[in-house]
Amino acid sequence: MNESTKTQNENGVNIFSALAKAQRDFKPVQKSGKNQAQGYAYADLDDYLSAVRSALAQNELAITSNVIAINDLEPRTTKQGGHLFVVRATLQTRLIHSSGESIETISYGDGMDSGDKAIFKAVTGARKYGLAALLGLATTDDPEEDRAPAHQMRQQPRPQSEEKKATPPSMLASEAKINLIVKLAKSHKVPQSWRDKLAHLLTTPMHKNKASEIIEQLIAILGQEAASDSQVAPEEQLPEPQTTEAMVEAASDSQVAPEEQLPEPQTTEAMVEAASDSDQSWPFDNSPLP
Repeated sequence: MNESTKTQNENGVNIFSALAKAQRDFKPVQKSGKNQAQGYAYADLDDYLSAVRSALAQNELAITSNVIAINDLEPRTTKQGGHLFVVRATLQTRLIHSSGESIETISYGDGMDSGDKAIFKAVTGARKYGLAALLGLATTDDPEEDRAPAHQMRQQPRPQSEEKKATPPSMLASEAKINLIVKLAKSHKVPQSWRDKLAHLLTTPMHKNKASEIIEQLIAILGQEAASDSQVAPEEQLPEPQTTEAMVEAASDSQVAPEEQLPEPQTTEAMVEAASDSDQSWPFDNSPLP
């Protein structure tokens, strides 16, 4: 990082003019450094110097650097439990013109290493950023940019569970089941809310298990309606009290053959047939099934 820049000459006409001319001939800063661990390229110190060395020499300019201080910072611990030494280097970088005029800047650089290279990393970083600040150089190595390396930015495939799977043809409801649903739903005993729901469901392919569930529910509805129709009003349920003689006489007159006493129980097929005879309209009449 850069702290300050000052000129060692009150006018600085010569060095400013020479720097302006040199900047026209500066080359782009290349990125020859490779970070293998995190997978990105960066500009090392030689990339900075190679971009400006020729233009500075042609305009009688030179660069010098001087380490002012090295400070130890708090060590850090790696995920594996190892220890990293951390140091900060304070550096003075000076641009000197042949006239004796100069411009200088103060920069800082931090370095980490498990051995004795933390100081060298810190000094190299301070030299790069001091040189860039003094000469007006720029790269895409912005330390404030919070962007993952290119290999981490690739779009990851979506988990298979998130992808909507189509129902296999073997699991779709058969035409017979769909026809049965339509036939049962035609009954006036099926509530309108159910008819509206079924009209929507039958516009798309239906799973065979879902179709079976709907058929069972429709049959249950028709059975409940049939049971409620057989109930009489409360005032008709209890006859007037009769004498013993009248009850015996009524019982003898009401006896019939055993086969006439109880009707045969109604089967599911009979209920379906009765439902199909209903005059109620249905959205799918005279139209092909989906």
